[in-house]
Amino acid sequence: MNDLIKSKKINLFLTEEDKYETDITKMSDFFSSYLGSLTSKLKTNDVNIIPDKLSKLSILEECISNVKMIKNKDFTLIPDYNSLKSDIIKKLKTGEYKLGESKQVNGNLRAVIVDKNNVRVKDLTFKKAVLDEEGTLISNDINIHSQLEEIHVLLNNVIDLQKYQIEQTRNQALIVPFMDARDKLLKAQRTKNESEKVKLIESANDLLSHGINSIYQDINITAYNFANTRDGIKNKIINTINNNFENYMNYLAADIQMIFIYNGIYLQTLEYLGDRNTKDEVTYKFIRVLNNLATKVVTNDNLTVLELLQNNYKYKMLEDDFNYWIKLSNYVTSIKEKYDKDEFNLINKNIYLLSMEEEK
Repeated sequence: MNDLIKSKKINLFLTEEDKYETDITKMSDFFSSYLGSLTSKLKTNDVNIIPDKLSKLSILEECISNVKMIKNKDFTLIPDYNSLKSDIIKKLKTGEYKLGESKQVNGNLRAVIVDKNNVRVKDLTFKKAVLDEEGTLISNDINIHSQLEEIHVLLNNVIDLQKYQIEQTRNQALIVPFMDARDKLLKAQRTKNESEKVKLIESANDLLSHGINSIYQDINITAYNFANTRDGIKNKIINTINNNFENYMNYLAADIQMIFIYNGIYLQTLEYLGDRNTKDEVTYKFIRVLNNLATKVVTNDNLTVLELLQNNYKYKMLEDDFNYWIKLSNYVTSIKEKYDKDEFNLINKNIYLLSMEEEK
């Protein structure tokens, strides 16, 4: 057995909801957890001197508040997905917290998060990534999947606002493989037998792969029915927008959400096993399916699935968010183009990790 695997622990399901909940949407954000597992693997060194542009509060705020990688010709700044606390991020966005100036603390350059009374809440610490062969691969993986995570965040926003829900009975065939995989992975977390652990993970991966393929197939069928129903309404074959039309919108949004849930766990198990080839294939298929929703024409008047969702979207958000599905479409096609051109490999060697730390 690979010595690296023997030395590692697998700990994917941490909360009570993760372990026992039957509603898949009540569990943790596993895709964000995957990014956290990647950033935790980055080897880093403390830094005393960093590019002046990097320490600007506007750049730090964009990175932390939006949980977003910042890239330019001088540096790449990666948010530490493990250490970022959602409650603090929310308060930064509302103005309850703000960023203070960077300064030296114990030989390392830090910024600080303060409340309205300028009382320190958290320190922000810069560390420079060690870009050996493994570090370079991890940094490139973070680059790809952090952009997919931005799509995930946008999707969750619209699902919350439109109250799309994963319908448990309809999606039983899609959810059960995940629950069965979870049972095996929980056993893998508990066992002390390394050979049994690997067998359990590999068995769980078969279930996750089956579940993901079922979701992809369901998206194709639902998109076809969605488009046909819409064309029937437009051509007056169907008199009014019926419940099926609304249901198809719900189903598509829920299916896309489930892709992120499944892949968040699947990518972590593949990372654990060191199966880079399968992990790359899973990522590419993921990007390709999302891109098809943005580019494949499905209606008689040449609309894509995301354009159709946009045109029939119930506008409940602020005006600048009216084009949500179009924004998502543009983002997806951009990711696919970059992936095809192999543009996710980070050329800049000045890569920094920005973490939140407790005040000591």
